[in-house]
Amino acid sequence: MTPNYLETDDARAGRVLFEETCATCHVLFGEGNDLGPDLTGSGRQDTDYVLSNLIGPNATIYEAFRLTTVLTKIGKFFGCFIVHQNDKFLALRMQETRMRVDLSDVAEIHTSNTSMMPEGMLASFNDEQVRDLLRYLASPQQVDRPQVETR
Repeated sequence: MTPNYLETDDARAGRVLFEETCATCHVLFGEGNDLGPDLTGSGRQDTDYVLSNLIGPNATIYEAFRLTTVLTKIGKFFGCFIVHQNDKFLALRMQETRMRVDLSDVAEIHTSNTSMMPEGMLASFNDEQVRDLLRYLASPQQVDRPQVETR
């Protein structure tokens, strides 16, 4: 992923890859889901930084994005992020929903050092796809989607 190779990119193809894989959890330029960090303001122009996060998502995990499991007294289990906690309730964020659980209903809470972002995300991408994704992530603004050919 040298600078010369990165210059042969197709950022529009990278946008499609982002939408298919990353946007499930991340927001970029106001699009996507907010389960993981918003990437718009991150160090996404730094290729080494982005690659290290894609290759080893468990190396550095911010407290707000540590996977937490909550078990209730009636046996319900949630894999989530705790977005707020006080002496009365927990506010939980999960991929499809947000909810509030009374602390009096909680049996156990375990916070791990594991990211929800899976290891090996790049394994299914070829070099050109990685290059295109990196270029899109580093874009200073939203790029257009590729034109779809009609027959």
